[in-house]
Amino acid sequence: DAIDFGASRIGHGIRSLEDEKLVAYLSEHKIPLEMCPTSNVCTAVFGDISAYPLRAMLKKGLYVTINTDDPAIENTSIKKEFEKLIDNFGLSKDEVKLLLTNSVNASFAEESVKQELLKKIESQLTSTEIKGNAMQNAVISEESQTLGMETLGNARELGGYRTADGHTVKRGVLLRSAKPCGASAADLGKLRSVYHLAVITDFRMSFEREAEPNPALNGVTDLWCPIIDEDLIRANVSGKDAADKMRAASIVDRLRIAVQSGVVGEDMYINFLSGAQGKKGYTEFFRQLLALPEGKSLLFHCTQGKDRTGLGAMLMLSALGVDEDTIMQDYLLTNTFNAPLIEKERAMLSSYNLSDEETSLYLSVMDYVNPIFMQNALDWLKEKYGSPLGYIKTELGVNDADIATLKDKFLE
Repeated sequence: DAIDFGASRIGHGIRSLEDEKLVAYLSEHKIPLEMCPTSNVCTAVFGDISAYPLRAMLKKGLYVTINTDDPAIENTSIKKEFEKLIDNFGLSKDEVKLLLTNSVNASFAEESVKQELLKKIESQLTSTEIKGNAMQNAVISEESQTLGMETLGNARELGGYRTADGHTVKRGVLLRSAKPCGASAADLGKLRSVYHLAVITDFRMSFEREAEPNPALNGVTDLWCPIIDEDLIRANVSGKDAADKMRAASIVDRLRIAVQSGVVGEDMYINFLSGAQGKKGYTEFFRQLLALPEGKSLLFHCTQGKDRTGLGAMLMLSALGVDEDTIMQDYLLTNTFNAPLIEKERAMLSSYNLSDEETSLYLSVMDYVNPIFMQNALDWLKEKYGSPLGYIKTELGVNDADIATLKDKFLE
């Protein structure tokens, strides 16, 4: 009857198997079926998930999509639905891909949004291992974490990482990048339409923001949370105003100023974390994360999206229970995303009379990340606070209830 009245999709549709003519019609006209396995078990349509007719429906060529129906009441999610189906029916990666792409193509989203989602499915499944009770990261890579931007540098997400207790960071919510100033209209549009961006958190200093301000986007809040104490730089740069001197200097002179002022060095992350300005900035970062509306995303950045941003990612992932090895791999992805820039910068520095140590240090001021910097910070946090989580609770005022809220918001 629903089809006679022009329905373009059918809720559940599991009884269709009782009518071969109906099955043939549904298959021929590719009418999507919104299948909700957990819901059908909860309402006693089936005794348990193993009795669910998924394989029969796929075998008959029906346009199957996987849905949750009422996730709050049934304590489920799309991820949980897929994990149950993988466990009970041994779905292959190709079958998971088919179900995911069916859902995207059957949705009411605009065509441009569908194409972006299909690209993400393709790239993420490439780096995902399908096996018993999980879709687990096989490799942390550019392909698995990229936001797919044309011009926005070092643009990636924290989604997909596994926690120690078996949860996964939600996709498309926690975004990180280099400065968005100069990003193309297409990239900015994607942040709003695909990722539903609500907040931009800027870790830069005042003169960085003034020189390259964030783009104004309707419905997006631009919040400034500086991490570096600018008085520290001014105290170490004599003569003209520090910002003016930084702007006027040659590239190598600017690098020297950054090193001499103490902003850059193997302990600089410790300085960021231990300083009053750093604590204030990261405290506000967590407040923003706690207040982020459901279904929205937050983009945090500095200039190159690697040091202040890398520490922000480390703190957030630590709060969610992601292990140190994964955190370090995420940090080092900067060197993959920035590889062409790093090679150009290395070639540029080779024209100056610099030692190997100076070259390595100056590259760290630009677009390269040095694992020693992050490891020193992690070791300091463990020595002084027991763990990064101990620092988060002690210095940033994030309590156990806040941690539970963050996990509820950003894990599945």
